[in-house]
Amino acid sequence: MELHSGQTSLHEVPPTEDIRELVWAEALTALHEISRTRALRQAELEEIARNILRAVQQDERFLGHAMVMANNAFWLDQFLAVPRSQRLLLLPRCLVNLPEIRATGERLGYKICVAEGSPEVVQLLAHENVNAILGIGCLDSLEKIFSKVSALGTPSIAIPLSEAGCVATRVDMRLANWLIESEGAAVAHRTQTYLPLLRMAHSLFDTDLLDAMLSGLLPNESDPTTQLSLEWLRGSGKRLRPFFTLAAWRAFCPDAEMSGTAQRLALAVEAFHKASLVHDDIEDDEDDRYGELPLHRTHGVPVAINIGDYLIGLGYRLVASADADLLPLFSVTQMKLTQGQGMELFWRKDRSVPLELANVLRCCNLKTSAAFEVSLASALTLAGAYVPHADAVKVFSRHLGTAFQLKNDIDGYRVDSQRVHPTVLLALALERASVADKEILLRPGSPEEIDAIYARYGVMERANALAQKLKTHAIEVAEQHPGPLGDLFHFLVETVLG
Repeated sequence: MELHSGQTSLHEVPPTEDIRELVWAEALTALHEISRTRALRQAELEEIARNILRAVQQDERFLGHAMVMANNAFWLDQFLAVPRSQRLLLLPRCLVNLPEIRATGERLGYKICVAEGSPEVVQLLAHENVNAILGIGCLDSLEKIFSKVSALGTPSIAIPLSEAGCVATRVDMRLANWLIESEGAAVAHRTQTYLPLLRMAHSLFDTDLLDAMLSGLLPNESDPTTQLSLEWLRGSGKRLRPFFTLAAWRAFCPDAEMSGTAQRLALAVEAFHKASLVHDDIEDDEDDRYGELPLHRTHGVPVAINIGDYLIGLGYRLVASADADLLPLFSVTQMKLTQGQGMELFWRKDRSVPLELANVLRCCNLKTSAAFEVSLASALTLAGAYVPHADAVKVFSRHLGTAFQLKNDIDGYRVDSQRVHPTVLLALALERASVADKEILLRPGSPEEIDAIYARYGVMERANALAQKLKTHAIEVAEQHPGPLGDLFHFLVETVLG
């Protein structure tokens, strides 16, 4: 959630220690009776923070700080119960005391991460024995990181920098040292955590487990096409979609042992996704995938096409081995994905066709939302919970998938300015652009040109407003379905959109 009201930032830190102590004391009081069954949602955290500020008669510009303190009060006992060797210490590069704090953390067994974004932190959680996080940073960075970390059910404590800016910043060293050094007693009840499922979604692609899961399903395990396909499948990836599948199954089977069938569905979802990436990279003439050369750059276009085709076949083989009744669901999804990609390719072939926002949103729905939907629908079917919730899953996936794609477009638009793709940003710009600006938008341009045009027509503001509207719609669907489905939807919104 972006904490801004008009032109007033809500990310200010109270200027005196007395005010900060007041806010912290009230946060401890406010959170004392709050249930720890599940992690607090962003809206709940904001409401608690506003109540804290009213109680101590402080201005709303300290809302971000109060939210951090409320989050800290929620997690403090569980954080202290985690051994220091299983904690991550997240530090900003600009911190004056960085060497001192880093040395203390390393001496006590912390894993150290100097980073500003959530992707690096989530990857560490997925692959390392990290079960709690202590982060130091500006309120803006802490908000972006901790919204996702907390949603995963990871005990997380944040210490805001004492002053704004990105050069020679400072932190309360007394508080930092106390939190770094302290350990507490075990807690009686743990908040629900998705960390085991996140780690499972990644571990499915470890060589030994993947080989075991595919045993008996491959026609020829030793031929070069199979080997390269599995190498690509095992390679880098966020594993977001298989994580969705496992989380959706677990939501309706909370006490069952993890199903091998659910794991095979998760593998199938990722096989289809990796196949689409191979083909998309060829069609988009990409030079980078996960920080490496894409498959068609290392092995040539014909081989890459063939690997993508093999992975589609592997996806169907995995679905059939899990539940053959799901094959129609996956085949319809595959057709939707290619229709969405086809809409983009045909427009790129003939840019004289007007690019309307409604058509771009439909393309997002076919390409991204459909993939999210099948990840959830297949798992709920396996858990025997899909039929009564089919409409909700479809509507929720449409909002979440479109918002996710829009968020990616916003984050990466400067890179994409070298290529003309039918994005929501481009459609919003073309709605208001002059004839001269349209000519610039419809050819590869410099980031500076695109920046100027987007600023002229308020594109980023309109895009962010649309993304927030889609997120709100997704939350509304979650609110309409209290229980396991609503909890799952809320979690996915927090995790995917922050």
